[in-house]
Amino acid sequence: MAEFEDSGLDLKEVQDWLANLPAGFVFSDKHGRRHACAHAYFPPYLMRKGKEEWFVTDINQDQRYEMAWGPVWPTKGGRYRRRYWWREDHQRNWTMCVGHYHTVWVDDKSIVLDANCGFEAGMLPAYEVDNKVLVHFDEKRVQSVKLPRNHG
Repeated sequence: MAEFEDSGLDLKEVQDWLANLPAGFVFSDKHGRRHACAHAYFPPYLMRKGKEEWFVTDINQDQRYEMAWGPVWPTKGGRYRRRYWWREDHQRNWTMCVGHYHTVWVDDKSIVLDANCGFEAGMLPAYEVDNKVLVHFDEKRVQSVKLPRNHG
């Protein structure tokens, strides 16, 4: 936020721009595998049939919140605990891609890449879905790392 404030940008315009971005995006890789991307979670009930690419825009506020912050479990005392859904058994035939959780996790059902996790000397993680390769990079160099079966 400090960088936004120091930039001289109109913060209301930035807020409006961010509020109008889609909550998620669906695409297929070169192998035909579908990937559903969101900030923290892509609810399976929002997945459409077909192979076209599409943006998730027409959803209610509760759905948008779930996609931005992820699902939670209720605990005693009316509090909530974040659910690490990628560790659960999945029956879906598509891959969910998110950030948000301060970890890197890659398997055939889930890709979690949080830029803030600082893996590999602070380099930013990215995943090449077509080649199934986890890559770490900064502004000075690029380093490719073979995909571990499960990293996180």
